[in-house]
Amino acid sequence: MAFHRDDPDAIREPDEILTPSGRAQRPHDQTDAVRVFLLTLYERCPRASLTRALIGINVALFAAMVFSGVDPLSPGVEALRSWGASYGPAFDAGQWWRTLTAPFIHAGIVHLLLNMWILHQVGQLTERLYGRLDFLLVYLAAGVAGVAASTCWNPVITSVGASGAIFGLIGAEYIALRLHGPDIPPLLRRETGRRLLIFLGLNLFLGLSMPMIDNAAHIGGFCGGIAAGALLLGGRPGLEPVHRRALRAAVVALAVLCIGAIPLLLPADLDRHATTMASTLDRLRTLDERYRTLATRYNADAITPRRASATLEAELIPQLEAVLADLERTDPADSLLAQRRERLRDLARKLLADMRNAHEMATAASPAEAESPAATDDG
Repeated sequence: MAFHRDDPDAIREPDEILTPSGRAQRPHDQTDAVRVFLLTLYERCPRASLTRALIGINVALFAAMVFSGVDPLSPGVEALRSWGASYGPAFDAGQWWRTLTAPFIHAGIVHLLLNMWILHQVGQLTERLYGRLDFLLVYLAAGVAGVAASTCWNPVITSVGASGAIFGLIGAEYIALRLHGPDIPPLLRRETGRRLLIFLGLNLFLGLSMPMIDNAAHIGGFCGGIAAGALLLGGRPGLEPVHRRALRAAVVALAVLCIGAIPLLLPADLDRHATTMASTLDRLRTLDERYRTLATRYNADAITPRRASATLEAELIPQLEAVLADLERTDPADSLLAQRRERLRDLARKLLADMRNAHEMATAASPAEAESPAATDDG
């Protein structure tokens, strides 16, 4: 959504519309009203400089990530986490600052460009409606609310991006239309509302149809923007400075409340269970690699059946059984971690069955070693 000073006639006009007094306005009267209203906003905030500054911060941070070696097209999960992505176990470990960093991190150049384009479109009008300081408060509070919603809904998912904060700006526009509708020209109010609804509907549909889109962050950011906007617009116009400061403090308190709610709403021992799952996966990968190496050497006659059988019996099989025992003792409350545990258990059971079959085959071949002097036992 962009409303440009030089092109106010670009807004679609109906044939006529009833004013509050009941008289029908002609299209050009409505266009004049929109022009006057937008000119007033532009005079109060000519450049929307804070929107541009936020875009610059996001772009600069992404450039720093790329220069540090992060893949610009598809950054890895670990790289995103190291730069401050939202991740439930990290919050469980006390890393609350991720609520402020995650909205400025992006998962690739396409993700960044799309979000910055929308921020440029949405941010200009919102900044002019609220003023720079209130606009910044809405943006940050909505970003925090989006991270909180995303983390509590999907605790073990790594989430990044400015979309939660951007949805908050859209929520702030919506509440401005609702609370100060009589002060906004009817044509502008109707067209802005229509575009907001189209944007929200499209993004929610995409979020439901594409698993990689974080709808929880969008909804949380939108609700956070509505709450922050309602607080900041509560007493306008003519609000005393001390009351305005109190409302701004209330928005900050709202953001702090969202941050404080995250560890309370996360599943118990999330960090410990997530660490256990990651450690178990590493152990399974190591055992699988060792087993494949052993099988390759055995098939190449680089190791005797007796040695292969002994390695499986004394090392690989007991270690894999220990992994399975650890998985049996792990009972995470989070559903995604529970699903991950089941997948790891299935992989461990399959690998254990393969090892036991290989052990039986190597044991059966061991008596024939004496008849094969070419065989070597080099360890």
